Amino acid sequence: MWLCCRLDVDDRSRKVQRDDNRAFNGRKRTLMAPRRYTELFFLDEATALAAGHRPCGCCRRADFARFMECWQAAQPRDRRWTASDVDAVLHSERLAPSRTAPLSSLPDGAFVTLEPADARAVLEPGQDRACWLKWSGKLHRWSHLGYTEQRDCACAPRHVDVLTPPSICATLEAGFCPALPHPSALEPDGTSHSLHSSSCGTGTPPPPRVKRRKLPVERGSDADAEASGTDC
Repeated sequence: MWLCCRLDVDDRSRKVQRDDNRAFNGRKRTLMAPRRYTELFFLDEATALAAGHRPCGCCRRADFARFMECWQAAQPRDRRWTASDVDAVLHSERLAPSRTAPLSSLPDGAFVTLEPADARAVLEPGQDRACWLKWSGKLHRWSHLGYTEQRDCACAPRHVDVLTPPSICATLEAGFCPALPHPSALEPDGTSHSLHSSSCGTGTPPPPRVKRRKLPVERGSDADAEASGTDC
């Protein structure tokens, strides 16, 4: 399992926490403990999604339910998808190479590179290709400290290499709205356009998000955690 979790919870009563599937409930974790989850810290949720993580079904129960609903809508089948099924698909897509697609076909929240994949052959040792977040009609260049540059999508190449797994791109297209990106990708007044024109399963637009949610921590499991069969 590769999960995108909350770093903490709001100041809520214990009853509310209990009703919200015991979201952390005061629990503490030792980072990088042997034979446990491996904690990874990403810039924002869009970055975590591009790395093949999904919302945690424990500390982010409502987000997980929306994600699964939109996943089902984007990839319908006779039986309902389970968290284990989703994890298996994401694991295979994490191992696959990036793919090329028209930039205009990608949803907001997708990560791309503007250079072709074979450009890796001419990069200097230790140099990485630039990664860009598509958001509100612009491309935002990613860095460890935030987004450092903006480009209009209209000025970018028509075809790009896509880093976000295809199933997550489809889920975003179906209406899943992740948390707002790092503030460096927002408008000067701290707001951003809504990700999608309709929400999953309702056909109505989601409410605008003008306040940035708490940044999540992503939990990627090692072999022992994956073998545990936990279905969060």
